[in-house]
Amino acid sequence: MNARTHYNLHNTTEERITELSEAMDMIADACGLIEDALEGSEHEAHARAYILPQLRTWIDSDNGIDWGCRQYIEQLQNLNEIDDDED
Repeated sequence: MNARTHYNLHNTTEERITELSEAMDMIADACGLIEDALEGSEHEAHARAYILPQLRTWIDSDNGIDWGCRQYIEQLQNLNEIDDDED
């Protein structure tokens, strides 16, 4: 089992934000690789219509329904500010 596959209760808010930022970068890299790999193939249209938009939603969802890494980061930052105010 990969060390990153389980939820670590001991992560600080900043560590979680860092990990989500890293995930955003990795997803963006994956999108680029998929685009490059399928460019000009019979699968390009499907990837551009379905796979890539879904992956990009995990980076930043601006549809008001789904959550992406950016929305999780914002939520963690807001919760962290609330915790700081209570101290």
